[in-house]
Amino acid sequence: MIERTVLELLLLALRTASFVVFFPVFNDGRLPRLVKIGFSLSLAWLLFTTPGSALQAGLTVTNIHWIRLAILVIGEVLFGAALGFAFGILIEPARIAGAYIGQELGLTMAATTDPTRNQQTNVVTQIFESLAVLAFFVLDIHHVFLRVMKVSLVEFPIGQGIVLLPGTAAAHQADLASRWGLMIASPVGICLFITIVALGLLMRSVPQMNVFAVGLSIRLGVGLFATVLFLPVMFEMISRVLRQAEFVVPTFFST
Repeated sequence: MIERTVLELLLLALRTASFVVFFPVFNDGRLPRLVKIGFSLSLAWLLFTTPGSALQAGLTVTNIHWIRLAILVIGEVLFGAALGFAFGILIEPARIAGAYIGQELGLTMAATTDPTRNQQTNVVTQIFESLAVLAFFVLDIHHVFLRVMKVSLVEFPIGQGIVLLPGTAAAHQADLASRWGLMIASPVGICLFITIVALGLLMRSVPQMNVFAVGLSIRLGVGLFATVLFLPVMFEMISRVLRQAEFVVPTFFST
């Protein structure tokens, strides 16, 4: 009985730990590793103490072959990583919107290091991503994660091995993330498009004026003003995207 409990806790901890590693909210270079480990073990213990986290019958540490144990370990790690990827899709539209706005404002030259991906990103992207993470906890989307993790113990029990998850659903949700990102950035994008058209007409009417010299400053000013003006609207759109978690993540893991 003790050996079965140890194996179940081990596999549960691997599932939760891989989710923490691949989920952008927790995959932060500024978050201490001890906090990540403690959160993974606490979440594993929480799922273990709830009914439904039953290991497949006949699996114990003593009677299982090391090849079978390796398959179980790989399966739990892959499942947790897929779950983190599924929830990470909900944060991606805000990041895409920030990248698009920052590129149109000409802020790509003022790039900073993204602590979650170890790559260069602009300031607007980090602001939008921070807003998405804030809305993730304010809207109690993390409760959806707990429910999905609990349901996954029934749909994909511990000790089942490597599970073939639907790749078509993952690709479809990734495509929707790009569409949602453009929809979030659409108010600022429309303002910048009108600004470009106005600058083009100004250049045709006043050829002596060097529009290229002042156009960047005008676009930057209009873009920043539009971003501040439509920020409540864009935050509401980000919130609507995050509320899709109750439909997106179960669809991703539906059989």
